[in-house]
Amino acid sequence: MASKLGDGDMNNLLKSFSTSKYRTHFMESATGLKFVIISDTSIDNLQNVLWELYSNYYVKNIAFNSLSAVDFKEEEKISNSNFIVETDKFLQSLAVFQ
Repeated sequence: MASKLGDGDMNNLLKSFSTSKYRTHFMESATGLKFVIISDTSIDNLQNVLWELYSNYYVKNIAFNSLSAVDFKEEEKISNSNFIVETDKFLQSLAVFQ
């Protein structure tokens, strides 16, 4: 939505917002797939983590997997067990989540 309202500058896209209790980090792929992580307010930027989730884990376990659905309804979540297990391991290995 931001790209439709703005001048198309990718630097103007919403990347995160915070409240007094949490910060929401957001990334949308070129195809409209959305990745969101909610963290403590002390965590400033997780764009590299979101990109890693998309480029390595989503692409490998979903996009390149001919047995996995790649089109999701708006309210639908990814249920691929390999994707879930591998992303959980990756996120738990990060210093910001320990």
